[in-house]
Amino acid sequence: MLQILKLVAQRLALGLLTLFMISLIIFLCVEMLPGNFSEAILGQAATPETVAAFNRELGLDLPPHERYFTWLLNMMQGDFGHSLASKRELSELLGYRLENTLFLASVAAAIANYQPHRPRPRNLDGLAKNVRLAPNGKYKWHWDPNRRKSQGAANPAYRQRLHDCADKLTLPTLLVRGGLSDVLSDEGAQSFLAQCPHAEYVAVENAAHMVAGDRNDIFAGSVIEFLGRVAPV
Repeated sequence: MLQILKLVAQRLALGLLTLFMISLIIFLCVEMLPGNFSEAILGQAATPETVAAFNRELGLDLPPHERYFTWLLNMMQGDFGHSLASKRELSELLGYRLENTLFLASVAAAIANYQPHRPRPRNLDGLAKNVRLAPNGKYKWHWDPNRRKSQGAANPAYRQRLHDCADKLTLPTLLVRGGLSDVLSDEGAQSFLAQCPHAEYVAVENAAHMVAGDRNDIFAGSVIEFLGRVAPV
């Protein structure tokens, strides 16, 4: 839990610093743009009176530095302003996105705690495929704990069925196991090989159960070499 909180705090601090720098750069770039923002927004309704009223409403009649620090102070108090397009509060639009970022950070910490041999991802976007996007736009885990109850040791009939299938297996067989797998032990692999002696076995070091994700080069090379021998083209 401490590791998760530390990662979340680091992400949050980095996000705040990034937000400050980006906001300052965007503000300066907008200030240097030619043209008049109010006239562009009002379009044909732009008159000296409507432009002046629009500037007062948005605070655009204030000096640039005063406008920026007023916005920054409001933002620190939780007032991010509102969208001119949707008329909705920006805090409402950004809230679930921030929640999703924090959720993905917790996913990254959970994976790192479970598989410490894997390097931490620099970009959390790739983790989105491991979770599910709910109708409300928020991420959530999508594994079903009940599935584990219906298989394995809790279901002897299921294990017996797998055992019977292995007895009847005659096709060329290659078993690829990750050396760090906590799903299939080396003893379990040896038990299968004793039951299916014609099968070949490859153990990939420094790879967990999802071998192709950890060491795809070794996994693909082993499969291609095996297929080249048993099913040459």
